[in-house]
Amino acid sequence: MSNKKEILMESIDILIAERLSKLKFLRLLTGVVVSVIDPINYTVLIDDSETSAKSTNGITYLVNDIVEILVENNNLQNKRILWKRP
Repeated sequence: MSNKKEILMESIDILIAERLSKLKFLRLLTGVVVSVIDPINYTVLIDDSETSAKSTNGITYLVNDIVEILVENNNLQNKRILWKRP
């Protein structure tokens, strides 16, 4: 019986993850600026993974700045740096 419960729970987890991945919502992530590509584009480290993100409102950042990053519509390709954390 325990094996059937585990299979059922795993199936439920898969269904929930699948449905969540299709939802459109905003996420806020914390990252660290690791390089400045130009005054608008930066390479940031989020959860041990480097990715690119754009600055908003012409704000410039320095390497090692800790920043908050907005992920729009649950699309990790669409990231914007909102502000530097104090």
